Amino acid sequence: MATLAIGNGSQINPFLIQTPEDFEAVWHHSENYYYELTTDLDMDGRYLSQNDNGGSFHLDGKGHKVINMNCGNYWHFWGSGDIRNIEFYIASGLTTGLHQTCYNGAVLQDVRVHWQHSSEVYLSRDWPQGQPFYQNVVLSGLATLKHIANQGGFDASGCYVAMNRDPNNNDGVLISNIYDPAEYVNLDPALWNLTQGSVPSLIPKTGDYSRYTHVLGTTLVDGSPVPRTVRAVTMQRHELIAQLDSAGDGSFELVTSPYTDGILVYAFDAYGSVLKADTAYSIGAITHPQTPNSYRYICIQAGTTDATLPTEPWPTDQLASGTTIFEAHKLRQPMLHGPVTPKRILG
Repeated sequence: MATLAIGNGSQINPFLIQTPEDFEAVWHHSENYYYELTTDLDMDGRYLSQNDNGGSFHLDGKGHKVINMNCGNYWHFWGSGDIRNIEFYIASGLTTGLHQTCYNGAVLQDVRVHWQHSSEVYLSRDWPQGQPFYQNVVLSGLATLKHIANQGGFDASGCYVAMNRDPNNNDGVLISNIYDPAEYVNLDPALWNLTQGSVPSLIPKTGDYSRYTHVLGTTLVDGSPVPRTVRAVTMQRHELIAQLDSAGDGSFELVTSPYTDGILVYAFDAYGSVLKADTAYSIGAITHPQTPNSYRYICIQAGTTDATLPTEPWPTDQLASGTTIFEAHKLRQPMLHGPVTPKRILG
């Protein structure tokens, strides 16, 4: 899955796509998550080829444009998900054509695809896994539409062809005057700009991002910044919202979406797990004795512990076991803060 900083991929809290890098990563990973575009994107010729991992995703473009896409020969959307409310501007592709491929009953709804280059193109390829569904799709540009689907066999009446169409096919609704909004009979004026004298384009919408929140801070001990584990939990039931280790300078950002009210945030020293015999440990691994002694032990020399564990109580400077060496660190008092009101990340 693409790693995005904001959101969790659910329908009520989709991942937010804010950069060309975000969009490219999402397109090349097909999983059953929800995504939302927050702004127009200039792909600056980035190559987008097939999304063919066999899953699906759900993308709401919020009326925004993705321009200057380089799609090579095949631009695949493989899956049973949906793409809605977005405009794609294809700057380049091989002369053999560009295929916007929808498998497994995928949906394109309120989408504009505009080709900025002249070649014969297809919108889709119809495969037996499931017919794609098109509703209010506007096709425009300098290319010639060879077919809506090169294999045919499904309903293309939801596509408006505002471009040259090969005379040997009758796919879609051919628009005689591409600048006359009356010819695009089913486009919703709440979503589309239907101004006389231009091809319809989507109206950008601002999403409700109030639920995307975070908590920023610095972990301090005796007034000095130190790295610690930071955790956010709900006020009532102390359910985990987010957890991470603060940076070397103590700074942290906890993404707390979709929580907007008071939460609890506390910082503590990771305690690790009980030391195990005949076990490999890497540098930075944390352990502690069976009987607590107010110290945790951090591995400073990777290796494997002895078959017999060290006798307790353990020393409070260094602990050696087999080829592994651990350094003792005094546990510091946990710090609890609350209620903390998360701040909005966007807007």
